[in-house]
Amino acid sequence: MDPSLFNIFKLFGKNLYLCKLHVDVNMFVANNIISIINNDDWKHFSFNNNNWFTLQYMEKKLFTKGINEPPGPFRWPIIGSFLTIRGKLRHHVAMEMYQKYGPIFKLQIGERNTVYLAEHDIIKEVFVEKGHIVEQRFPNPRIESVNKGFGLIMGNGEYHKKVRGEISTFFTATKFKRMENEVYSEIDLLCQSLKEDSSKGQLSIEPHKYIKSCTVNIIFRLIFGKGVRLDYGGNETSELSGLIRNVVASGGLRYYQDYFPYIIPIAKRVSQFLDDVSPFKPFHTYAMQLVRERLQVYDGSTEPTNLLEEYIVKYKKGEIELDAIGFIVVDMVLAGTDSSANTILFVISSLCDNPDIQDQLYNELIQVIGRDRLPNINDKPNLPYTNAVIKETLRRFSLFPLGIAHIATEDVNIRGYTIRKGDEVIQNQYSTGLSTKEWDNPKLFNPSRFINNELSTNKNKIVFGCGPRVCPGMAFAESEIFMIIATLFKSFKFKSDKPIGDDSVYGITLTPISYQNEPPGPFKWPIFGNFLMMVRKPPHLLAQDLYFKYGPVFKMQFGDYNTIFLTEYDVIKEAFVDNAGAFASRFPRPSRQKENKGLGIVTSNGEYSKNVRSVIGSFVSNTTIKKMENNISSEIGCLCDALKEEAKNGLVAPHQFIKTCALNIILRVLFGDSLHCNYNGQETNEVVGLIHEFFRAAGYPLLQDYFPSIPSKLDGIHSKIKAKLFLKSYKELNGYIEKVIRKRMETFDGKSTEPTDLLEETLVRHYRGEFQLESIVYMMTDLILTGTDTSVCKKQKTSANTILFTISALCDDPLIQKICCKELDGVLGDRLPTLADKSNLPYANAIIKESLRRFSVAPLGVPHIATEDTEIRGYTIRKGDQIIQNLYATGLSPKEWNNPEVFDPSRFLNNDSNKYKTVFGCGPRVCLGMSLAESELFLITTTLIKTFKFSSDKPIGTNTIFGVTLSPVPYQVIIDTR
Repeated sequence: MDPSLFNIFKLFGKNLYLCKLHVDVNMFVANNIISIINNDDWKHFSFNNNNWFTLQYMEKKLFTKGINEPPGPFRWPIIGSFLTIRGKLRHHVAMEMYQKYGPIFKLQIGERNTVYLAEHDIIKEVFVEKGHIVEQRFPNPRIESVNKGFGLIMGNGEYHKKVRGEISTFFTATKFKRMENEVYSEIDLLCQSLKEDSSKGQLSIEPHKYIKSCTVNIIFRLIFGKGVRLDYGGNETSELSGLIRNVVASGGLRYYQDYFPYIIPIAKRVSQFLDDVSPFKPFHTYAMQLVRERLQVYDGSTEPTNLLEEYIVKYKKGEIELDAIGFIVVDMVLAGTDSSANTILFVISSLCDNPDIQDQLYNELIQVIGRDRLPNINDKPNLPYTNAVIKETLRRFSLFPLGIAHIATEDVNIRGYTIRKGDEVIQNQYSTGLSTKEWDNPKLFNPSRFINNELSTNKNKIVFGCGPRVCPGMAFAESEIFMIIATLFKSFKFKSDKPIGDDSVYGITLTPISYQNEPPGPFKWPIFGNFLMMVRKPPHLLAQDLYFKYGPVFKMQFGDYNTIFLTEYDVIKEAFVDNAGAFASRFPRPSRQKENKGLGIVTSNGEYSKNVRSVIGSFVSNTTIKKMENNISSEIGCLCDALKEEAKNGLVAPHQFIKTCALNIILRVLFGDSLHCNYNGQETNEVVGLIHEFFRAAGYPLLQDYFPSIPSKLDGIHSKIKAKLFLKSYKELNGYIEKVIRKRMETFDGKSTEPTDLLEETLVRHYRGEFQLESIVYMMTDLILTGTDTSVCKKQKTSANTILFTISALCDDPLIQKICCKELDGVLGDRLPTLADKSNLPYANAIIKESLRRFSVAPLGVPHIATEDTEIRGYTIRKGDQIIQNLYATGLSPKEWNNPEVFDPSRFLNNDSNKYKTVFGCGPRVCLGMSLAESELFLITTTLIKTFKFSSDKPIGTNTIFGVTLSPVPYQVIIDTR
């Protein structure tokens, strides 16, 4: 045994038990690990497997001497049973352990011992008969750091008892009776909304948003009175639903600092990040906004009419802090909405899957109530089958699968097992509801089990807890659920064209998945969704993998937002052309909008975007291109001269030259002859460098775009995923453009001369008051970006990178280059190409088309947003979803192309397919500069091949650098003049 460990045991001696050996030994090991990591000192520390098992043995023998602990899986030192449960949902782990070890078992993860209790009699024995021992909530440092011990759900001690007493007077059946008419009114609005949407001819209706809006509004009436309510399906409803969803989901997560508090020094930054993304903060901010709004209009001088006004009176008297009111509101909204809404949604899904049960329920309602009136709370005792349906739902779906954690405040013996003081105690409700010892055929949805069965009648109520911490709103919730269920099934018949099933999303509560046919996709973690998948692989390659796995329509979740990826040309066309109205808008990215204020051309929306596109579209037309052909040819001549000069020195890296040429062409369109970059100048290097860095950074999802509640604290983390680089390059490029514009304004007043370029065209409108100067800056920046590197928005996804990919492909396949050169010589002779030659050079055109297909230089386009619910290929895309055109996977799809990895221009000969043009976008947001881009590409590519022979002494390959655009990895080539 290691001497250092022996000294630990010797030091504690006889008091080993009292000193909690396992904590100190684990601290000792952790501190040594930290020391080793910090000092790289492996010489003075030896710790072998024998030591680990010695610790495990001595801890068990000494610390648990005379104690019959509950059974459970093997516990490793320090980590406990962490490896046993890793990667599994907690309620599924609890079910597995229950089936293996019985109704009482123990899990140790890190420093936390957790005892799980299943089956009604055992839970009742602990939480009712010995309720004073487990009355307290298990302390949660993460939540306490946010709510400061306030609130209702997680509070303890005298403060909690006081608040609980006050709340209980509002969450009662009597209170529901007084509010019955208001509840009727809200349920009536729910029914009206469902009728309106169903009458619009929708193929199906997603009931989640309607039901959740209804339960939110009912609890809002209780808390705020009639002054606050949410519109069904409105933006505020979606926002609040998102906040509730995130809080519920986060409650089901395991956080390492809760279980391994002694390793926080190793990962303080990660710990801070988890605090920053805590969904409790934005939820509390939302609640405080409502509280402060009421505080402005209610001074406490009149009798309070709702719960908030009751607390405002107490606040005015100095009896409660304003923050505490906010957390009470948060807890009441959580407790009063999510569980009720999910119960109703599970009822709807179950009765869609069991239409005979729905018919039986409806028949009872008609028989008791008749056809002419709706149910009221007085009908409840006379509707046993309706009540049985609700009870069976509460049993079958265990809305709180593991309840809320309690702590044992003293040692207690249960069924021969000792639960120790300090242990976390969990009500294993999920396993209890599906226990074969408690129920016959527990997975079967069978309301009749609650008919004329007094023994089972109240077993379903375990979902509300039991003992001193039983839900104070139980009676209110039961009345609310009854009223909504009875009214809905009296008013509507619910059905589905396929089984909905019982799949659910795990969190503090179980939430039914969408009833509609949502696109498939990978497993989504609470809060983060699939965000962390982007760390392991570039997004375009990940999207290609998921396309092969899930098909052309699949779904990912990044933070608060669902993202739909669309692959294959017909699918993209169906969305962006056939359903253009639903997908025309850009996805609002806070990181970009913070900088450009929604101006510019790439990410703007609405009438402003249409106006800007109209101005630019009329300028960048085929007529303009024809007028500019000589200027473009002149610039290409400068490019050829620069390459010839550079080739004298040996190998040539063409990237800087090609990008400078593309930049100068777009500068001629925007600024005329007043701005030109030298091919080896320092200013050119800086501008091209800014463009390159912008595209590299902008392709990655930024945390502040998908976790909008925490943008201000993530700069340190964002530096790792390009955010600082993205914002810095964008700001500097804007600054450069603004200087150019202001210099032009010194000589152009918009009156004395006709505009000769796009800048002067927009300045004329600026002088008329149509465009802000700031708007012109962002517009010009966007056009430089879209017309140079490739594109940032399904615009000119072409130019420099496409040409660079073409050169690399021709070096790797000299036969293609030879065929193209022969075609050029045969058609052109000794002269250089012009646009008039385009129709006579099919192979040259095929090379360009194949480059656009094979290399998909804008691999994921620029995100759009669905502005209404839409069905694509049988899948429901919801309003607010982010939409991605998966162009990289489309260009390499074996369903679309034979041997898609092979660069083969001949596939476009005698083939009128315009599939390659998807790279320019489609529908209302198709690239405005497509004609200019195609002309530019044709002239540069054909002139270069006519003038030079490109070769390489080794294969260049197809390796890329990911960003909004794909750039080829820098390479060098041999350039010989023909």
